[in-house]
Amino acid sequence: AISTGEGAADLVGPRLCQHVQTRARCARGIAALARVVDCAGAKLVVATNPPVRGTRLAGKVCVVTGASSGIGEAIALALAEDGADVAINYRRDADAAKETVAAIEALGRRSAAYQASVDDLAADEAMVEAICRDLGPVDILINNAGIASRGQSVADTDPAELEHVIRTHALSAHHLSKLVIPGMQQKERGA
Repeated sequence: AISTGEGAADLVGPRLCQHVQTRARCARGIAALARVVDCAGAKLVVATNPPVRGTRLAGKVCVVTGASSGIGEAIALALAEDGADVAINYRRDADAAKETVAAIEALGRRSAAYQASVDDLAADEAMVEAICRDLGPVDILINNAGIASRGQSVADTDPAELEHVIRTHALSAHHLSKLVIPGMQQKERGA
């Protein structure tokens, strides 16, 4: 269970959305570790091993790309709290990915971390193959991974940067979906 300390009274009404977004950024370990987390001035007291929210996703295997931190991590934890086993994709931060896996395992779910830059098609193929071998065929794919461009004007943007953004945001989602759809079709369902 999560309870709030000082400043909790103002986390209602219009501030609730801000609190949810803040929680997503501060989610590391929320599901399983007993500690106080300071999220934008609000103290969250996190109890050890909170009860699982539900089991509607029990037996389902989920892949969340970009799941070692931020919104991806929060999505992975929410899926695990609903009963799913979760594959954590990350690009660089292996330690953060391991912490997310540990939090999911503390909920009694299976989880593993898989390093792959989603814009690398060969790495995607190897990752999906490893996930299917380790956790089973994928039932749910969350294409969350993303990168930021350098924010330059069109005239100053290097074409290679634009290609990288498009590969990461659009082409990788298509390719990963293409890789997991055959397993979903065999089960006659998937998302």
